[in-house]
Amino acid sequence: MFRNFYKTAIRNLIKHKAYSLTNILGLTVGLTCAALILAYVGYEFSFDRYHENAGRIFRVASRRTSMGSANAFATVPAPTGPTMVADFPEVIEAVRFSPTVKRAFAYKDKVFFQDGVFYQRRPGRPGGIAQV
Repeated sequence: MFRNFYKTAIRNLIKHKAYSLTNILGLTVGLTCAALILAYVGYEFSFDRYHENAGRIFRVASRRTSMGSANAFATVPAPTGPTMVADFPEVIEAVRFSPTVKRAFAYKDKVFFQDGVFYQRRPGRPGGIAQV
């Protein structure tokens, strides 16, 4: 029975080459797009999931309106974190990250420079070399 189905399918593929190629190509593109979208969504939902209390981590963003257009930014003014810790008992700790073009790192007796680093700023700590 299945042999008969295969024969019929092969005959139709050979008889209608352009139609078959279009269908197979469309199916391939559709499955590839679905796989890429699933991989992207999985990556986005896995953000910060390696932390023990991942459900309690939040990122504060700001929305600014200028000349009728609203823009969202992942940055907020510097005093936002300490003010939230002081004013809201639900906020346990706040951290600020700062981008840098080139940053010096020290590990044991070696000092090296790295480009494109985001580092954590903590109050009361001087800038300079970050200890790894």
